Amino acid sequence: MKTFRLLMATSFLLLSLPAYADLFQENGVITISSKAVSWGLQFPGGDFQLQMEKHSPDGLNHYYHFASKQLQFNASFTLEPSGKCATSKECRDLYLKNPNPLIVNPQKINSFDLNKFAVVEFFVPEYKGMRMNQMNLSAHYVKDGYWVDMHLSKMKYQPSERSLFTNFVNSVSIRDMDAINKSIEKDSDSIMPREFKVPGRGALILDVPRSWIQYVKQASDEAPPTIVLRPRAGDEFQLLLTPLWSPKNAKGFNSAGNVKEFVSFSANQLAPNAVEKELVVEAIPREKGSAFYFFATDRVPKKGEHPYLIQGAIGVDDLVISVTLLFRNKESEVVDTVMNLFSTARKK
Repeated sequence: MKTFRLLMATSFLLLSLPAYADLFQENGVITISSKAVSWGLQFPGGDFQLQMEKHSPDGLNHYYHFASKQLQFNASFTLEPSGKCATSKECRDLYLKNPNPLIVNPQKINSFDLNKFAVVEFFVPEYKGMRMNQMNLSAHYVKDGYWVDMHLSKMKYQPSERSLFTNFVNSVSIRDMDAINKSIEKDSDSIMPREFKVPGRGALILDVPRSWIQYVKQASDEAPPTIVLRPRAGDEFQLLLTPLWSPKNAKGFNSAGNVKEFVSFSANQLAPNAVEKELVVEAIPREKGSAFYFFATDRVPKKGEHPYLIQGAIGVDDLVISVTLLFRNKESEVVDTVMNLFSTARKK
């Protein structure tokens, strides 16, 4: 119980950071951008899962790491001001002069151009005495003073797998964000069910507006995924949902009493930083299971952060779904939509 409470509180603290970059997946395509530029990078989503993301406090530097279990293939992207290099080739040369310290004794170094990227590939046979046979490809692109460093890698590499690297680079496109948004079908903003896989636990069904965009962050195949939903344009809100379960299938794990206790624990953790004198935990009716939430106003929100919060949890089937809504306007329609989710979220 104590570990689960800590997980809920920690996940909120980590995921409530300001969102400076744009990341979403739609129609099988992942899009990465930055609020500092008017263009975005796109690549086929496949079974790639976002495993790590980092952002600098000033919102100018971004890092994303994706992994494909099917291909046993990693793809990471760093977006940052180009600074000391003005062209793609110059940035590649700068990378070669200042390699990652984890890359020791690279072999078969080969530089070339591919699909607008200045590329260098190299092979790392071992690291600290451990056999790796890791193939690496680092591709660099500069536009409008911004540098994209795309790094691809695969352990236990075989020469016959080189096309995985070149095909991935060729699949990447750099497009204007206005064109990307226009190319996405604009249906009416009706509420539609979306399905999100939960490892070994079926799928979670959420009823949300068509216009909301999404991505899923998952540290490993067995770890709980965090579903992130937000508006197509702007940063009016950010909705985070993490389905959690008992590894030992403990009886009563998501009983109404436990779900309320989880939410009350989060409320107590956040209360010292809230405007409200007391964070009241309230129940929301469900046909099956239970749901509880509280509302809070950040006493001193940092620049770019959302001042309002709704946080709660839903007990459904064998899951407890942690729900966090960060938003800017108390009168926003998103509040009603999320409150409805507490009643309608279900498992398949």
